[in-house]
Amino acid sequence: MESRGAIKAIADLENIEDGRCIHFALTQDGLETEFYVVSALVDMYGKCGAVKDARRVFDCMPQRNIIVWSTIISCYTQQTTAEEAIELFCRMQREKVQPDEIILVSIFKVCTMLGMLEQGRHIHNYSLDMGIAKDSSFLASTLIDMYTRCGSLIDARGIFDLIKMRDTPLWNAMMSGYAQYGLPLEAFRLFSEMWDQDVPANHVTFVGLLSACSHAGLLHAGLQVFNWVSLDCPFSETTEQCACLVDLLGRVGCQTQAVAFVQEMPFQPDVTIWLSLVGVCRLNCNLELAIVGVKNLLEIEPGNAAVLVLLSNIVYEVD
Repeated sequence: MESRGAIKAIADLENIEDGRCIHFALTQDGLETEFYVVSALVDMYGKCGAVKDARRVFDCMPQRNIIVWSTIISCYTQQTTAEEAIELFCRMQREKVQPDEIILVSIFKVCTMLGMLEQGRHIHNYSLDMGIAKDSSFLASTLIDMYTRCGSLIDARGIFDLIKMRDTPLWNAMMSGYAQYGLPLEAFRLFSEMWDQDVPANHVTFVGLLSACSHAGLLHAGLQVFNWVSLDCPFSETTEQCACLVDLLGRVGCQTQAVAFVQEMPFQPDVTIWLSLVGVCRLNCNLELAIVGVKNLLEIEPGNAAVLVLLSNIVYEVD
């Protein structure tokens, strides 16, 4: 247990060289095949970005429990080597290892990243056949996100309707789906149902509503939502909510007001907010205001090449 704690601490610090030294010491002590050691080592290498080392440790394990499988799949998911995560999931099935809820969540996130609707649907049906976490709101939220992002709002709504005990993240996921499809009336109708059922809203809920207003260009409704958050909610507005309002102002042609809103914020605008401003200025071919946003981005992240590329793209599009 002492060794596992040391590896976990190193993983949190992303100190791969010290981690390799401890790995060697564990091997010398004959502990490299213990489940908890393998899981901790895979986690450490994954968080340090050394995916090949993580896979080498995994492959050397003669037998693997569900925690080891979950750790390696999560490692590939976090490092955006998503295809490998799918390959490992298929290998699990070939080896007759039944996945748990955590593994399924990771795999559905991979399907979302890759836009793999049919693969995701196949794995979803498999999980239903196996009876894995079929009433889990956590898993359902991930599935709703996958289906909406992969183009099947009908499947997403079907999952939402099947879950009887709906928590806040589940409602948020469905509202975000409607926002993504530019369906503000459905998003607000869902929010009304949520309110009637005494489900507590959080800042993500209002990001979803503001996003729905932004996609549909509903300035008045968006301002009402934002003012409600600012004046009546137990939590203050977040950078995500402010970024949504900036996006909404820009989409309806109010770029000057968007800049004024950003400059008058009671807190320091972060990268998310300035990127939102630059995005709407780009949408409206407003080079002057885009440059204002880019300058502020460079003050926050000086030398960021991606920001300079963004500016050059805007200049090219305007010309």
